[in-house]
Amino acid sequence: ADIRNGMTAIVSIKHPDPRFEGQTKTKLDNPDAAKAAGKVTGDEIVLYFDRNLETLKTVLSSAEKAAKIRKTEEKAQTTLLTKQKYSFDSNGKLANCESRDPKKCEIFIVEGDSAGGSAKTARNRNYQAILPMEEVLLRVSPNESLYIINLTAEEARTILALTKDGARTYFETSVSCIGASICQIGARDSQGLLKACIERVRRENFPDHVLPKIYISGCPSSCSGHPIAALGFRGGVKQTPEGPKPAFAVYEMGCPLQGEEAFGTELGVMLEAEIPEFLAELGREINARGMVYNDFIQKCHEDFLNIAGRFL
Repeated sequence: ADIRNGMTAIVSIKHPDPRFEGQTKTKLDNPDAAKAAGKVTGDEIVLYFDRNLETLKTVLSSAEKAAKIRKTEEKAQTTLLTKQKYSFDSNGKLANCESRDPKKCEIFIVEGDSAGGSAKTARNRNYQAILPMEEVLLRVSPNESLYIINLTAEEARTILALTKDGARTYFETSVSCIGASICQIGARDSQGLLKACIERVRRENFPDHVLPKIYISGCPSSCSGHPIAALGFRGGVKQTPEGPKPAFAVYEMGCPLQGEEAFGTELGVMLEAEIPEFLAELGREINARGMVYNDFIQKCHEDFLNIAGRFL
């Protein structure tokens, strides 16, 4: 995205059966045209830059500036989120902790101000924060989601400000079960895979919704909800010429929406080490066509299967 910043190309295409997106007909929607244009452009731009080094230097200089601006904006956003997350006063009820590392910090919601006072004296103020609330109920789901019930509007705003997760895209809101490192019946490290996928995809800097929210379960218990995910993974093993290796079964086109509930289809088993690269390649293909995942999976399903097939 940094390299493409500021670059504009005029491409003339003659198509026997053109289809367009939207009522204004401003964008060609034929997958074969997008694929052909992407291939020709990719091949020809290399030859063009070989013959025009000064233009290439200008493009690279612009990309460096764009990257610096993007990183500065990301740093400013992170600083803002951190300030909001840890400086939220909650009308004086929050007893904050000293640490600013979200991996170490904990927040304890206690019943009433009197319990809050007792908890404050017993806590480790380095990383434990205390927030008194009245008649608030907590519900924890198997995929580590937390439901907080019976909040007032002010309490809801407080909790939202304190628990911002810093996800940059819809894909980064993906979930996993607790995984084999904690769960006694877990087959695979689902949390480790989720972290590896987010780190790999983040390097591509895809626009939002190019990839879907994924659900990862470490075993067939389905604790993350992978069978009803648009794209889900279930821990297992795959036989290879070198012997059995950690792997995940891949599920597609599940749906959790009320009235549209559907179990996904299992496509096959993919090596754990190759899943992050599969997602990166899938994202590049969708982004090259100027599409989002939901449209791509409906209109270009065979292309999706071809990409997945190279990793199964």
